[in-house]
Amino acid sequence: MSLSPEVLQFLRRRALEDAGRVQGSTIGRHRAVSRSQGRDFLEYRAYAPGDDFREIDWRTSGRVDRVVVRQTEGEKRLGLMVALDASGAMTYGDRESMRWRYAQQVVEAVGWLAHRQSDALGIVAGSAESVHDVALPVSSRFTDPVQLEARLSSLRVEGRCPWPELVGSVRQRMNARGTVLVISDLLDPAAAAGDDPAQAARALFSTLGELRTSGHHVVVLQLLHPDELDFPWTDAAQVQFECSRGIRGQVETDARMLRETYRAALHTYLATLDVCAARQQLPLVRARTDAPIIATLAELLDALA
Repeated sequence: MSLSPEVLQFLRRRALEDAGRVQGSTIGRHRAVSRSQGRDFLEYRAYAPGDDFREIDWRTSGRVDRVVVRQTEGEKRLGLMVALDASGAMTYGDRESMRWRYAQQVVEAVGWLAHRQSDALGIVAGSAESVHDVALPVSSRFTDPVQLEARLSSLRVEGRCPWPELVGSVRQRMNARGTVLVISDLLDPAAAAGDDPAQAARALFSTLGELRTSGHHVVVLQLLHPDELDFPWTDAAQVQFECSRGIRGQVETDARMLRETYRAALHTYLATLDVCAARQQLPLVRARTDAPIIATLAELLDALA
């Protein structure tokens, strides 16, 4: 497993929480939409971070020498679907700062928590104009962390992410209220060279907003490499930029003259994303890929809750 001991230690103190009440018939540790049905006692289970203290059975806990909670039929499994951008742009960066490597750690961490809590997990990825099933749909059994790492590692990360098809795939697989986590750089969700990135972003957030209005809790994680934020090529007279998604042509320019114009345009674009997220009432977590992964996970888990 690629998660470090420090990350695993952090995860043992955290839990995946449902932002509202979830629906479904599978037993888990989240509250059902209806409290009037299925409150019969089923069994005891070990206490996990995030559990309601009122559900602890102190008498039984003292007898078995560990903290346990009463599990009832009113607890349902959280339906979690991850929509992952696996386009060529996600390969930017070196070693730990590579966007795809960072995204993979986030997904593995979420998968580890889902596995521990017996939560249903599904992962779909958009790569090379196609949608790929990385993990089982949310209606199936949770995914083993080792299997999840292998599936993510074998995924071809290239080309363009087909956002309409990817979101449509999420919608088809979410047969009850649940949580959707979208992971991408969001810098250029356009489908063609002539498309306006800002307009494409507005369309994407509008589609994600439809998921929210249909009852799902949607959280967006934007991963940005420090180069994209800082534009470090200040000593180069001529720099050639290539589109890793393969939809735009190469650009060769004087980096020193471009820097301020680029940073101003980026600031405007990120502000557009913030407005889109606020308008659709979607939590948007923005993280640098050189930031400690634990800090990003902490902010993300708070947003998911």
